[in-house]
Amino acid sequence: MTVAAGAASIAMLAVVNFLLGTVQTLRDNAALAIVPELVEREKLETANSRVQAAQLITMELIGPPLGAVLFSLPAGSPFFADSLSFVVSAVAVFGIAAVARKSAASAPFGERGVVGGGVGCAGRWCGWCCVRGVGWSSGSGS
Repeated sequence: MTVAAGAASIAMLAVVNFLLGTVQTLRDNAALAIVPELVEREKLETANSRVQAAQLITMELIGPPLGAVLFSLPAGSPFFADSLSFVVSAVAVFGIAAVARKSAASAPFGERGVVGGGVGCAGRWCGWCCVRGVGWSSGSGS
């Protein structure tokens, strides 16, 4: 709204840039950290390679030209595309959570480990297991 009103400042741009950079760092690390939770050990190398390739292709190869095209279209186009990307991301996250719930429910108690078994979510691991969704997926998080 500030940009549309013509009241944007360099200080505001610097703060927004810092916040976006911080969040992107957290997101990049989380994307790599969750891979071992989602795939078997034998497939981990392939899965990590695919995640890295997808990030490289979308952020470095496809993203910049697509952004330029979107900004050459009517004013709302980039924001509509960004909103659509959040919807697609939300659907993907819910899909991952459903797979995690299914695998946690089918695993014997001992194979879930401390966090997945439900013991850890009441103690020192609470924040971590809830962020990862493991506590919720095994029915012990909330």
